[in-house]
Amino acid sequence: MRKRFSFLILLFLVFNGFSAFSEQSEPLPSDWHEKEHFLPPRQMPPRDIMNFNGRKMQKREEKLSVIGVKVFDMGNFLSLSVIFNAPLDSKSIQSRGFLINERPLPPDTEFLFNKPRNMIRFEVDKAFWEYGQGFVGSGFTENQSESFSLKVLFARSFDGKMIQPVEIQNLEPNSFYKYSRKEQKWQKSPKKTEF
Repeated sequence: MRKRFSFLILLFLVFNGFSAFSEQSEPLPSDWHEKEHFLPPRQMPPRDIMNFNGRKMQKREEKLSVIGVKVFDMGNFLSLSVIFNAPLDSKSIQSRGFLINERPLPPDTEFLFNKPRNMIRFEVDKAFWEYGQGFVGSGFTENQSESFSLKVLFARSFDGKMIQPVEIQNLEPNSFYKYSRKEQKWQKSPKKTEF
């Protein structure tokens, strides 16, 4: 019985916070709810943050532009990778938005995106071009040039900004081209492209 009684006293003290043995505390002030007793309100994200494919992305001030092009000769077709300065809206990429030697890509062209969606890759058959327009068949003839031009007309970034149409001339197979902001022109990289 003594053990039960001491157990009950212990429970009483625990649940009452030993207030019977402590000093009398002062009453709470009337403005207690206005002071630092509460956590500050949760900070809302800035308005320039948006959700894009499950990721929070910050809207950008600069316009969408092409910053690099990789060209690789795969035998009977060319593989082109176009690199942008921002993630793309994949619904805006269409074959009619890319011109090679002033001709739109075939409608059945497939576009592949990298994970951050700032690069697209597509393949074009060399037989796509007509005589004197660039590539014909599986190789080059003497009167044909190995170089060609790529024009990007339509593309939209994740935040809805449209691209300014850009034309890159004198592209050659197995090369990497990048845009130099300092010199305001396209330059061929001295190193060979590795895929």
